[in-house]
Amino acid sequence: MIKNNVGKKISRQLLLALIVSLVVSLGLTWIFLIGVMKFFIVNPQYLSNPVFYNMVSLLTFVVGIGFFVLTFFLLINKKIKYLKYVSKRVKEIANEGFGSTIEIRGYDEIAELCRNINSMSR
Repeated sequence: MIKNNVGKKISRQLLLALIVSLVVSLGLTWIFLIGVMKFFIVNPQYLSNPVFYNMVSLLTFVVGIGFFVLTFFLLINKKIKYLKYVSKRVKEIANEGFGSTIEIRGYDEIAELCRNINSMSR
């Protein structure tokens, strides 16, 4: 039996996107925190206000999550667009009849699925 090496490419791509997003978001959040610390150095009176301090902590958390989501979305956006394209083409094949094909991009599980759909359509 021949082992197909295609099986885990999407998993690897998503794991890599998660790791890169985490590293980038941590770095950008660290830069944001440096700016916050500079603000506290210039305005030390705010350090004694626990409400302000808690709001800055919450803002830092939200900014970090925002950086993570934005970075992850930018990294996987191309794959999501391709999935939408494949979905649209499958609906067109179902409605128009067989013979149409889907453009194959890459060598991952989605490309393998498109190859199989093209074979069925032919």
